[in-house]
Amino acid sequence: MHIHSKVHLDKQTLLTTQLFTNRAFDEKVYAAKPYAEDGGRDVYNDADGIYDRSLELTLSQEGDEMLGVMTFDVRRASAQPATSRRANSRNAHSTAGTA
Repeated sequence: MHIHSKVHLDKQTLLTTQLFTNRAFDEKVYAAKPYAEDGGRDVYNDADGIYDRSLELTLSQEGDEMLGVMTFDVRRASAQPATSRRANSRNAHSTAGTA
């Protein structure tokens, strides 16, 4: 199972990614409604082409709820002219789209 996530800094999207949960947690979620009525999963992390263990949330039980934690290390790029920033942004989106 994964959760879509975006990291923003100064109103600019720096990172769009997916955060994953471990299989034990996934099994608990898919055993409960409404997922239990869905017929089960079709893709697990080990068969997911974009799964990366470093993107797996650290999970802890908080009463009846689960808390997932992920730390992102974000660095600012050096100041660039506006035209260079736009070109770099387009290149980043193209690269992410083909990966």
